[in-house]
Amino acid sequence: MTQGVEDGQPCWTSSFADDGQTVTGTPYSPYGFAVNRTISLSRKEWDCIYRKGDYVAAIHIPYGGGLTHERCAESLAAVKPFFDKHYHDTPIKLVVSSSWIFGTQLEKVLAPTANLLDFQRNLYLIPRASGPNDGLAFIYPNFKADAFDINRVPEDSDLRRRVAHYIRNGGRWRLGSMFFALDDAPKYGMQIYRKQWDDGIL
Repeated sequence: MTQGVEDGQPCWTSSFADDGQTVTGTPYSPYGFAVNRTISLSRKEWDCIYRKGDYVAAIHIPYGGGLTHERCAESLAAVKPFFDKHYHDTPIKLVVSSSWIFGTQLEKVLAPTANLLDFQRNLYLIPRASGPNDGLAFIYPNFKADAFDINRVPEDSDLRRRVAHYIRNGGRWRLGSMFFALDDAPKYGMQIYRKQWDDGIL
């Protein structure tokens, strides 16, 4: 697995160019990292599934758990039929979201069998800018950014204990983003983005 810049590593500048025939730039791996290399994709061989100004479907993950593999698959499979029926003049190709639940650090925080990690592995994670306390208000009650003390947070759930332990031991907390192509809904569960990346297709 190739990853981009982690904490403590040198920074580098990404690049992007599009001459109408070939798109060249810095890739994002589906693991949620920008990668310090350059790739070129021919427009004759690759389709563009999103352009600036295109509509996308944004998803919201409610409180209460229940983020099972089956429910995630059913929800993503239901998006395209819904928009095709009710908004047929507005084609939707992608589902997108930004949240703490797409942070790359969760691979180090949660148990490997966690439903949330299963969800992540079937999406295309992408990095986004965030501060060290972003998203923690969704985990800890009565969160106040100007008076947040990780040593005094409640640890009355497995998630809260794991997050507190991770941050206290020097782990960096960050948000993340994701997208999922609706045409890939029948393949949900196959981790197709990571497989394509690992196989060198992406």
